[in-house]
Amino acid sequence: MTRPPTVSPAVDRIVWAVCAFACGILLAMTSSPRFLWVASVLVLALCVLWMFLRRAGGWKDERLRSTMGFVLLLLMAGVCGAGRMEWRDSTTGASLLTEDHDKILLSGRVVFLSGRKRGTRLVLDDVASDLETASMLRRVSLRYWGGGAPPPLGSRIEVVARLLAPSAALLPQGLDIRRHARFRGIDAYGAVKQPYRLVEERFLEGRASIEGNLSRPSYSSYLGLARLRHAVGTRLDERMGRDAAMARALLIGDRDAVARSDLHHIRDSGLAHILAISGLHLGLFAFGLFVLVRRFFSFFPRLSQSFSVKKVAAVLALLAAFAYMLLAGATLPTQRAFVMSGLVLVAVLCDRAALSLRVVALAALVVLTLSPESIVGAGFHMSFTAAAALVAFYEAFSHSPYRARLHKLPFVLNSLVLLSLTTAVASLATAPFVLYHFGRIAQYGMLANLLAVPLLGAVVLPSGALALLLMPLGLESFALTVMGWGLRWILGVAEWTASLPDAVYRIEQPPLLFLVAVSAGLVFVVFGAGRKVLFRLGWMMVALAFLVWHHTPSPLALLGGEGESLWLQSKSGVYWRFGGWQESFEYGQWVQYSGGLPRRKAAGNLVEIETAAGLFRCAKNEEGAHRCRGRTRGGLLEAGGEGVRFVCDRTRRGRGENLCRDIVLDKHALTSAHAVVLYATSSGGISVKRARSSVNR
Repeated sequence: MTRPPTVSPAVDRIVWAVCAFACGILLAMTSSPRFLWVASVLVLALCVLWMFLRRAGGWKDERLRSTMGFVLLLLMAGVCGAGRMEWRDSTTGASLLTEDHDKILLSGRVVFLSGRKRGTRLVLDDVASDLETASMLRRVSLRYWGGGAPPPLGSRIEVVARLLAPSAALLPQGLDIRRHARFRGIDAYGAVKQPYRLVEERFLEGRASIEGNLSRPSYSSYLGLARLRHAVGTRLDERMGRDAAMARALLIGDRDAVARSDLHHIRDSGLAHILAISGLHLGLFAFGLFVLVRRFFSFFPRLSQSFSVKKVAAVLALLAAFAYMLLAGATLPTQRAFVMSGLVLVAVLCDRAALSLRVVALAALVVLTLSPESIVGAGFHMSFTAAAALVAFYEAFSHSPYRARLHKLPFVLNSLVLLSLTTAVASLATAPFVLYHFGRIAQYGMLANLLAVPLLGAVVLPSGALALLLMPLGLESFALTVMGWGLRWILGVAEWTASLPDAVYRIEQPPLLFLVAVSAGLVFVVFGAGRKVLFRLGWMMVALAFLVWHHTPSPLALLGGEGESLWLQSKSGVYWRFGGWQESFEYGQWVQYSGGLPRRKAAGNLVEIETAAGLFRCAKNEEGAHRCRGRTRGGLLEAGGEGVRFVCDRTRRGRGENLCRDIVLDKHALTSAHAVVLYATSSGGISVKRARSSVNR
């Protein structure tokens, strides 16, 4: 097997500079602004010193001068990343609601409308309210259960809503709704159970009415696009029936209408990426059109010789991908997918290598520059990990003798082998991030992808694109019928694979150090493939990440910030649940964190539970709050709605047998922490992990 060529120094520096830019963003998220200012001044001083010494001829050794220049490049890239995150953080103008309010009269303009099965989701902008503390609210996301037809897009309505403050992370390393809402510009969430009252419906009079009556200049184009998406969704509902929910998800990015049973089957089968419009969809869409245009011009040899057909096809594919992104709502995942696909097509226009690690790095740089907060999201981790791993694998595979043997196989068998390799590489590369973010692995995911993805690219998306083109003429019925056949096949595959024995393997969420070590290790493995030291160091870091995860203890107890929910893990691995609502968002987050271990709701006023740390007795007080009390090897632990208290055993401490420390968290400290997780330490003590919001650093 011949070795692939090493990466050129210029490409190498670009790739590592992008990695340093990402590290700067992470540093800005976890450090104080004062520290960042000091670091920036020091880096600038080093750059000035390096330039002065270089001009004065102080660098005699060329290798040393090149190394110092590279180090300063990385430092400057890190400072730029930190500065971009600080700028993004300071210019985000969301005024988050701090407490819940019931029966608040709101009026606002409908700028987003989605969902059918579980209540219509709508977003109100230019909000006015009779609530004094909510005077700064500008945009509110509501779930409408008032019945009847949803309000028309662009109209101004008046509703009575229950407003909910965006919650912080409910667990350590959990999803931070406050941070997510802030960067999306959502000030509050809420629910409406009464019919709305229409205040202004001038949007229905036409486009000129929008431009004359909406306060922001961008409303016209934004609502025009939202109106188009709503019209396409309505047409899909009329033509496709039950299949419309999946079609809406794939064509306009509206997943709210997908039935819960279908969602469970799709997730448990490993096909959840199909529902999220990402690089797979835009890649199949754009490059399918690219190939189709080139095939079309191949029938006209004289015409194709007069200009570059490849570049014409790239321009048309780029425009089509941009239109698809807008139709899908231009959400962050679709923007990220468009950037990645667009840079590949731009590389074709510039006669450069279309698929290379440089393109992946530049795509990451563009995405992080536009939305630096996306660096902590599962979509960013999985998208770029899969893309970089596939590019690195096929760069090495293209120089392998097995590639020539593969070309000798029949077309169908060749395509099947390449699809299997692609699925295997992408699945293995993203598996650590799936484990960290979702706490589950689909055992038959590769099988489901082999059966579903080819039909998605060959039937579903092409027929959907054709239906969109024919909709203005009213001739989309046949194309939507064909699309429905493909969607039913995909749902059938998902239901079948999800019903197989042990289809889903659930685990407890790995620690944050696991994510850091895996990320750094995969960066060294992929981008340092031409350098043995970095390549081996990367695999060592990946192995270290799994070793750290293996030695991480399981939680002893989980306690909600308000003290209403308490989970205690027994010695057999069963979580006893005290209080809390099973349909709440908190419950779902805790299930994911606990790895889907068996749960049992406590019944009665007194329950005795044998845990790995000792015997605990849990009881309910007169106010209905639960409190568990037990003696561990190192002391006495009490946890419940009034807080957490751990007192070390004084006699053992005096003999030097116990190194634990006392812990006291009152109700105020518990509420400010939002949630705490208790662990039993090897010394007999108790360690506490708190969930804190990442919004206010």
